[in-house]
Amino acid sequence: MTQYKSLLAVIAAIVCTSSAYAYQTRVENRTSGNITVSINLAACRPIQVGVLKPGETSTTFDTGACCFESVTATGTSGAIMNISSGNVRPWGDNWQCFFNLQFTISEKVSGSKITGLIVEHKRF
Repeated sequence: MTQYKSLLAVIAAIVCTSSAYAYQTRVENRTSGNITVSINLAACRPIQVGVLKPGETSTTFDTGACCFESVTATGTSGAIMNISSGNVRPWGDNWQCFFNLQFTISEKVSGSKITGLIVEHKRF
């Protein structure tokens, strides 16, 4: 019984500590045009990054204790105008929790034509 209580206390401490931590994110535009980005969070309002110009990195956004659910990027100018990444989970089917992330948006090229937007992420 004592081991059960100890295990329960450890699990509660991890959950409380992780939920109290504020995660951060930022977005880098490596495309040839302007983009808008929405960072969708599990159980929280999405972060609307706004318009990013080519080569620009956004300010750092505080996500609170929410997990990252997905990211959507849409081109608003140039050759990527109206091209969307769709609703992307670059880490797979699960939510991404417990990390500060930087998203990089780049162009998907097939032959010599831009066919989509790619969303990648890394920890920072």
